[in-house]
Amino acid sequence: MIAPQAHIPAMKNLELTDDEAQALVRVIREAIDSDRFPLSPRIAVLRSILAQLRPEPARAPLPPLRNYVPPSGTGIAASGIRDAFDPGLCGETARQADGLYRTT
Repeated sequence: MIAPQAHIPAMKNLELTDDEAQALVRVIREAIDSDRFPLSPRIAVLRSILAQLRPEPARAPLPPLRNYVPPSGTGIAASGIRDAFDPGLCGETARQADGLYRTT
């Protein structure tokens, strides 16, 4: 009598032609893409099979992280231009000249 698991060792090394492998990859991708539960254990198994059939190419490493350097004392904030737009820093005469604020 044949053991119930006897068929599994024979399937470990599939000898597929390129056309057969492409067809199998296409069927597995369609099953993964059309499944309602992409994080299910069944899809995880299909993804691992797909990775064995067609491994993803190696990705280029990410560039190293750059150190953040806060801006220096130059620019709009240091030049005083912002003071003309900030009502808290302008004098009462500047507010009246713009006509933006009522004087009571």
